[in-house]
Amino acid sequence: MKGEDTMNNIGIRFLMAVMLFCLTVAPAWAGVEGTNSTFIGLNAGGSTAIFSDTHANTFVGASTGLDATSGSYNAFLGFHAGQHNTSGNYNTFLGATAGLSNVSGGSMNTYVGASAGFYTTGSNNTFIGYNAGSGALVTGSGNVFIGKGAGENEDTSNKLYIANTNTFYPLIYGEFDNAAVTIYGSLSVASVASPSDERLKKNIQPLESSLEKVMKLRGVSYDWKTEEYAGRGLGTDRQIGLLAQNVEEVIPVLVKTDKKGYKAVTYEKMVPVLVEAIKEQQGMIKERDAKIEKLEKALEALEKRVAGIDTPARTLALRSITSALSMTLPVR
Repeated sequence: MKGEDTMNNIGIRFLMAVMLFCLTVAPAWAGVEGTNSTFIGLNAGGSTAIFSDTHANTFVGASTGLDATSGSYNAFLGFHAGQHNTSGNYNTFLGATAGLSNVSGGSMNTYVGASAGFYTTGSNNTFIGYNAGSGALVTGSGNVFIGKGAGENEDTSNKLYIANTNTFYPLIYGEFDNAAVTIYGSLSVASVASPSDERLKKNIQPLESSLEKVMKLRGVSYDWKTEEYAGRGLGTDRQIGLLAQNVEEVIPVLVKTDKKGYKAVTYEKMVPVLVEAIKEQQGMIKERDAKIEKLEKALEALEKRVAGIDTPARTLALRSITSALSMTLPVR
């Protein structure tokens, strides 16, 4: 009798262990046949077991993929990772609460780091770092945020942030849709080459009045307002350059304006303007030299004629010639 009680106790304990295992390990471990999914953790894939159109999901951690109904090919690892994802596909969330609010439609996202992409519901995003892309971003897609807090306040699409804190001025900011990159700091490179193949260009027109335009530009020296604009990577050394507003008045195509209204000069595009300005100046110099040469030959001819005149008359003629030439010869 005592042996039977012992066996019963063991059986009860075993049954309780199995039940505890079922509660703490994925409740869908015995879910719909053919889903090819793996759920490990309390409430992982909580509602998935009753839906037959979910496939190949891997949820590891308490409440991971809790609200999943039709999403497939997702991998969530971490406490509450992807908890509210219902029908998003091909998402990878790694870290506690990573992608927690990713819901219907949010697909092909990769979030790595605790709370990365916490509120995001867009698609095709890549966030790497604690709190990366975790702020006000609601429907933004096609973003790449790298670093702790990178892009946390960005609420649009197709942006690049590389930073190590939440800031409006990341070390590197980019716009994929405009193929534009801004570096808030100094940049040193061994060499830079810009596309310039003639086969890539159309509507080619020569630059005109380049010298006149260059003469209207003002080269200045200045200091950056580093205290007023902290975080923009402005240097403390004395600078020389042009003023964007001045350049915009003369050659607007050389000035770019960012989303906050600040202007920048594309200095490398000044080279063609300077080349044409030098050519214009050289043309003026050649024209002047030709006139001087012509006048010098005329003077030489007059001197020969004067050489045959009597002395008093020669002196008077030379004075007249010299006076006339002084008013016509350009200064070298």
